[in-house]
Amino acid sequence: MKMFSSTCSRGSDDYTHVYVENYEKGEVVAVPDDTPTPWGDDVLEMKVQHGSKVRNLMGFAVRKFKDETVRQIVWSGSDKAVSKTVTCAEILKRKFKNIHQITKIKYKIVEEIWEPKMEGLDRLKVKRQIPAISILLSKDAVDKDDQGYQAPGTYDSLWNPASQQPRAKPGKKRGPPSNARGGGQKSKSPKPDGTPSNKKQGGRGQRKGGDRQQGKRMTFLLFLSVFISVFGSPFQYGYSTSVVNAPAELMQDFYKKSFYNFTGGELADDGLTVLWSTTVSIYCLGGLIGSLLVGPLASKIGRKGTILFNNIFSLSAAALMFGARFANSYHMIILGRTIVGIHNGLSIGVVPMYLSEISPPNLRGGIGVTSQLLTTIGILVAQILGLDFILGNEQLWHYLLLVGYIVPSGIQLLILPFLPESPRYLLIDKDSKEKATEVLQKLRGEENVEAVLEDMKVEYENQRKEPTMNIFSLLRSRTLRSQLICCVLVMAGQQFSGINAIFFYSTSIYEKAGVPKEYSPYATIGTGAINVFMTIVSVLVIDITGRKVLLTWPLVFMTLAFAILTVTQGLSEYLYCVCGCSQGITPNGTLAGDVCRFANETGTYEETIATLNTTDPYAWIAYLSIVFIILYIIAFAIGLGPIPFIITTEMFRQGARPAAMMLVGSTNWISNFIVGLLFPLAQDKIGAFVFLFFMVVCGLTCAFVWIKVPETKHKTFEEIQRLFGGQDDDGGNDWGVGNDGYIPDSSKKSSKYEITTTL
Repeated sequence: MKMFSSTCSRGSDDYTHVYVENYEKGEVVAVPDDTPTPWGDDVLEMKVQHGSKVRNLMGFAVRKFKDETVRQIVWSGSDKAVSKTVTCAEILKRKFKNIHQITKIKYKIVEEIWEPKMEGLDRLKVKRQIPAISILLSKDAVDKDDQGYQAPGTYDSLWNPASQQPRAKPGKKRGPPSNARGGGQKSKSPKPDGTPSNKKQGGRGQRKGGDRQQGKRMTFLLFLSVFISVFGSPFQYGYSTSVVNAPAELMQDFYKKSFYNFTGGELADDGLTVLWSTTVSIYCLGGLIGSLLVGPLASKIGRKGTILFNNIFSLSAAALMFGARFANSYHMIILGRTIVGIHNGLSIGVVPMYLSEISPPNLRGGIGVTSQLLTTIGILVAQILGLDFILGNEQLWHYLLLVGYIVPSGIQLLILPFLPESPRYLLIDKDSKEKATEVLQKLRGEENVEAVLEDMKVEYENQRKEPTMNIFSLLRSRTLRSQLICCVLVMAGQQFSGINAIFFYSTSIYEKAGVPKEYSPYATIGTGAINVFMTIVSVLVIDITGRKVLLTWPLVFMTLAFAILTVTQGLSEYLYCVCGCSQGITPNGTLAGDVCRFANETGTYEETIATLNTTDPYAWIAYLSIVFIILYIIAFAIGLGPIPFIITTEMFRQGARPAAMMLVGSTNWISNFIVGLLFPLAQDKIGAFVFLFFMVVCGLTCAFVWIKVPETKHKTFEEIQRLFGGQDDDGGNDWGVGNDGYIPDSSKKSSKYEITTTL
């Protein structure tokens, strides 16, 4: 067995220096404690875990304690749950009168199994002591001579200032007691020149501290950084997705002329189909290439540097596609679509990363959704500009391939250089505390950002022990496997959820519902506007409801929508098929003159074309379909549309985040390519029953999110890491290194850590 340890001496004490880099944390087991409890087994015990919600604990405890048969409650917790245990006990004491208290503090032992990362090493069993607390609250008198006894109505000095402080008026911050109601206490400490300082102390930020309390407001610099980054990048992603739809027929005519110019021959219909399919699908290939560049570029030149560099691809692609009209070359359009795909692959990977790293936790969700919001706006703008009377005509269609790229890229190149880089990148990757502090102060609008820096320093220390990962090391990492599976499957669920099928069917459904064909583009624009509006709603509510809720319940409605659409579109295809009639005939029907002959299981009947043009007994099917199409788009825009990239940036620390974005981005583009390739074939073979596949995908994704994906709302990156494997019995990791496979020097933890045996 290979052991990486040595015996050292410090003064008169011997200790074992343990540094095991080739192990990762596995199972954690609490060692049974045979010590009898001082208050018996019949007392109601409230076990507090690190991840427990105080609201839920207090609701249950208050209901029980109101029952006269329940005379005593014991609050117990260990390690990182100790402070939450004390909080629960103090709250309950203040809800009931004449409550006696006895507090017991001790250590409990847990055993951790460390798995080897390489062959030839044995498993290690590590014993660790963690602090534990038990607080007895009793309505009846208890032993007053007990060392931990506290009489009813007495509070320690920690609680006195808060309990004596007057309530602030609405809109006022409540600080320490002062002569001004709701105001802060002025400090009279002298300035360097000897004059008294009138600087106010106290207030909400200083009372609570921490990353999630500081910088709650949206500063102008933060807003500008967010807007410029998403307008210059994700906007173009949405624009590129939709821009070739409106001028498709015009561009195909151009392809025929260009082909004749190069070869002197006519382009057959099959050849045109191949060229056009290549134009559409090669965009996904470029996106895949771009997503694979996210990790190396984001780590090498930074998040902001990558966004700026990415404009090279956008502007060169726009020049190629716009110039194709004058060069009479369809090859330039195909090449331009490939290059703009590279731009968009980089954009949807690096921009969410940049947004998450410049945002405070309480705003991170809403700011993260702006990336998807600008994507939907890009789709809508492309649909509007593609209208025939704007740019979607024979004379101006090539301008569609220019303005949607050159304008946002130009604005981004002018303004983004003056905006800040990610403070996490500056501190963790570049080891520049001064620059990171300066950037944080400007972004948060706060002079005191030490609490935020402390959170980053913890991640920085972990980063030193956990070098930047590439794709292969991330795939091999067992400690990050759960996070990776969550993000990849949710992203695949987004692409296979059928959003492309919905937009494909929407135009034909609008026409069957009586919308004239010339107005169908406007109906499609209306659908795009709903998509934008509901994404705005997601921006506003994501940091209130959380990510998991916005994923789960919309997926339920999406599953329901596909179930109904399968039925309605199946009926529609059974009753109609396209013929000379405006409404169509059955698959078994025939057209004779101006008469459509319908046939179904109950018999046959005839209708004249004139009658069919004015009456449609099955119009309710199309109307019902429209309702559920809108319901689906609302659900998708709120949840599965914006959230997959947000949770990816939140679930990985700095070292693994670029590689994770590469893998998840690649999943996005590969899934997009598969759907674009196979959906038309499946739709041609089985018609509307293709919705059944999407219904199953939405249902399975919903179940997976409900069971496996944790809530990340308002949590720091380190807290999110502790939601996954490698935790102690209360969900924490006292070493502060998460689950990175590093066992620190045991001398730094005194006698609380002991390698007892190898397995």
